[in-house]
Amino acid sequence: MLKIDLHTHCNEDPVDIWIKHSPKELIDHASNLGFDVISITCHNKVVYSENLQEYANGKEILLIPGAEKDIEGRHVLLYNFTQEEIDQINNFEDLRRIKKAHHLVIAPHPFYIYLNPLRPRQISLFSKLEKNIDLFDGIEFCHLYTKRVNGSNKKAELIAKKHNLPLIAGSDVHNLEHMGTNFSFVDCEKNINSILTSIKEKNIAIYSRPRDTSELKNIIIFFTTSSLKQKIFNR
Repeated sequence: MLKIDLHTHCNEDPVDIWIKHSPKELIDHASNLGFDVISITCHNKVVYSENLQEYANGKEILLIPGAEKDIEGRHVLLYNFTQEEIDQINNFEDLRRIKKAHHLVIAPHPFYIYLNPLRPRQISLFSKLEKNIDLFDGIEFCHLYTKRVNGSNKKAELIAKKHNLPLIAGSDVHNLEHMGTNFSFVDCEKNINSILTSIKEKNIAIYSRPRDTSELKNIIIFFTTSSLKQKIFNR
């Protein structure tokens, strides 16, 4: 079984520029937590190179190229796309045209209302998910919930079941302390094609632990204060 987290961010993210940890620090932390595979999914940018994969190899981690792309103003996780392909995708019709069999497309946090009052915009798919369901290979079970408050994930589960799609759990990590409570397992060979195929075939299991109230509060404060610093100091 491979322990995987396919939704992470680092300080090379062109949108969330307040993130502190580097790609190598993310890889180090993932290794310490026992991960076998991660994808660095910065906004609209593929953070992947042979040198970075070589570094990850030293930690026994496989990197899958990925990005969290803004498509019609909504977030979509794209895997095994090149930067050139990602730059050509501005709407769902573009994605429909470019997507090939070796690609993987996941709907991240599809029914979550964006909580940051400093950047009030809708970034989740909501109705655009089912309108474009043919494009998606899986739906994310989001890390941000408690035992009492989990309606958005329950809706994601219903849509996944309705359309016979797998659920996948990832950390959406912007702070290394938040990693390790939401991830997935796949039972396959440790290579990109096998892992993406395994997900598409629903040969995947998720592990997810609810946040306690204190954790949830700290995460919301972290995102809000980080965005405030970015707005005031442009950093």
